[in-house]
Amino acid sequence: MDLLKICLEECESNKGLHICLFKKSQHAGLREIYVLGICERILQAIIESISKSICSIFISETMTNPKSKTRIPSDHATNCKIMLSRPVTVGCSADAEKWNQGHFVTKFTLILVALTPSYMHPVIVRILNLFLNKKIMIDPRLIEIFEAQRDLNNDSMFCRMKNAYFGPATEKWMDPGKCFIHTASGMMQGILHFTSSLLHTIYQEFLKDLIEEKLSERLKTLEISTKVVVSVMQSSDDSSLLISFTHVDSVRTHLVLEFVAELLTFKAKYGVYIGIYDSIKTTMMTMFAMEFNSEFFFGSSQIRPTMRWVSAALTVTVRESFSGRQEELSNCLTSVLSGGGSFLCVSIIQSAQCVMHYRLLGSRTSCVYKEYFDELVKSGDPSFGFFLMDNPYCAGLFGFNYNLYKSVKSPNNYLDKVYAFYLSEVQDMKRRIEGCDIKSKKVVEMTQAGSFVTINILQMGDMERWRRMVKSLNLPEDWMQFLIDNPILLYRSALTLEELLIKIAVLVHAPGVAESLSQKNSVVQSVSTSAYAISRRVITQNAYWHKINPDSNEEETIKRSLLFNLVMQPKKMEQRRNTDEDYTEILTDNQLTMLFPKKELYDQITSQIVNLGSQRLVPNLTRTQRKNTTVVVWEEMDKCKVSLMDLMKHKWFGSPTVACHVSYLKEKFEEAKEIFAWLRDCPKETLIQSPFDTPIQLQNFLARLEDKGRDVILSGVPVTNRTGKANIISCISRNFQRNHMFAMIRDERGFD
Repeated sequence: MDLLKICLEECESNKGLHICLFKKSQHAGLREIYVLGICERILQAIIESISKSICSIFISETMTNPKSKTRIPSDHATNCKIMLSRPVTVGCSADAEKWNQGHFVTKFTLILVALTPSYMHPVIVRILNLFLNKKIMIDPRLIEIFEAQRDLNNDSMFCRMKNAYFGPATEKWMDPGKCFIHTASGMMQGILHFTSSLLHTIYQEFLKDLIEEKLSERLKTLEISTKVVVSVMQSSDDSSLLISFTHVDSVRTHLVLEFVAELLTFKAKYGVYIGIYDSIKTTMMTMFAMEFNSEFFFGSSQIRPTMRWVSAALTVTVRESFSGRQEELSNCLTSVLSGGGSFLCVSIIQSAQCVMHYRLLGSRTSCVYKEYFDELVKSGDPSFGFFLMDNPYCAGLFGFNYNLYKSVKSPNNYLDKVYAFYLSEVQDMKRRIEGCDIKSKKVVEMTQAGSFVTINILQMGDMERWRRMVKSLNLPEDWMQFLIDNPILLYRSALTLEELLIKIAVLVHAPGVAESLSQKNSVVQSVSTSAYAISRRVITQNAYWHKINPDSNEEETIKRSLLFNLVMQPKKMEQRRNTDEDYTEILTDNQLTMLFPKKELYDQITSQIVNLGSQRLVPNLTRTQRKNTTVVVWEEMDKCKVSLMDLMKHKWFGSPTVACHVSYLKEKFEEAKEIFAWLRDCPKETLIQSPFDTPIQLQNFLARLEDKGRDVILSGVPVTNRTGKANIISCISRNFQRNHMFAMIRDERGFD
């Protein structure tokens, strides 16, 4: 709100909004994306915040009340059972077309003025008045075609724009020589998102009251003594409607259904007067069925189009880190579970992912793949391409980090030795470069989900776009040194412009930013790697963000082939073992806790599922509803406990956010030092003693230790206890295969 006056005056001086338009590929065509300037974005956020607050009052508005998506159909079915003896339910699933073009911002102004206090009215009117003069950028490539192909006349709209640009013709929506068009209509879908949803909500609530009133009157004329149950849901341009009444006899029920059809026809035709045009996807008079946001409801059962998530799980990933690829694929498996897939289905999908993964590494194209695979099986390291498989009885439930932990703790124990070697390499490297102006080449990296992995990066693009972006931001060159000297900035908000620039520098040097900006035709590049990933010198062992100087084009590491790095790994470990007397060949308990802070939870999970293979699968012919069930994989940290992040913020910087006694915090710090022996009283000394290379890594590690728990939403046979959540074993038993269950299976609490 502090910037409201400045932004409003800036946009009013421009006599409208400056907007860039981009295209976005989607199924069956293209969709537009509107990008606003900073002042326009702030004004839009103010209007949307007002609309969002009003929308939250209406339970039927699902963008602000996401739980209503499942609660409203379920409550409707429950109310029908209670209030109606033989319920007949009619559904209407509507999708509005031309949602942007069909609206004019003036009616949004009238709605907001009617629903807000008077002191807001001037601001609302002034901001929305700017939407009546939108200046939308024309694609520069189209301007180039105008200039280069003046004789091109194969499209009428193209000719009108070209003639308006050069001047022979005049158009009210375009000035000669200008690279933008003027438009007053339209609300830009996604920009006034909640505001347009508020309009739809008001219309839906009006229809709900109208249908209840008119249908009740109709039932009285037919001498049917029953109540009417009506439920509505809407989310921007998507909406649904459920109408239920009691079945008496075929003749009168048929007459009631005819009247319901008239009401739904009225809904469609009357909506045109306020800019709501039903598309061809709209379906009316569906008996006992309804669709909303691509989810289908039959009574209180919810059916999701599982194929949508199956398809996403089997697409080619474009991550440059091999561990990152597997992490992304693992997340897709969890999405399949949430989308209605059974554990058996997810296990089969993961097998297909495994085949695709090795195909992309050259299993059918590389002449040295056999040698690579033999070495890979010995190593078992996912950073070199080894694919970690879930337990087939609970595939997709626990995530990539759990599989990595199980591999480290596996009987052959080789990956345990690999991590011990790399952690010792980090400490040795830090000792060798201490006091020297040398950038450390990290050999251990943290993935986006917080897993520690060794680094093998297959770069599929150049750094040019990233360099241009960093250079254009004019960031301080010594931003990393500033963080080393002032690590408190990583643990609080920026207070000055200089600190804000440092924060921006941290963000743009994150590995994911450089990776996303370097990708061009990424799927094609990923597929083509099958020809050279193993045998050619294309693998680096450092991340993008080490290249701190955007003006430098020099590579900081030597590229090797994946097979070379894989073969050299055991030789380096052997050399280390022979030359370093203090070298420990396996991970210590402290190191294992640092790599896997949830290792105790992982051990508990393993003990629960260890006997799944001995259970017998039997048919389950009981007819059950399909609902969303929340599976508690592990609990969230007790609110009374102090996280290590808060503890260290208090210890290092005196953070006042921890409401605990000093003696208690001191006791907790000593307990933390027993687990992480490198913790010290100041952040600089902690960084030196830790296995981390930068204060950013250290802060990321502490943030990862904040246990937020893991809940997986399972769409299938409902298995809940009195708390409303489900235990792991019961869910696996009833959702391993459709219409089957494990016989006499019990979890640790004795629930079957």
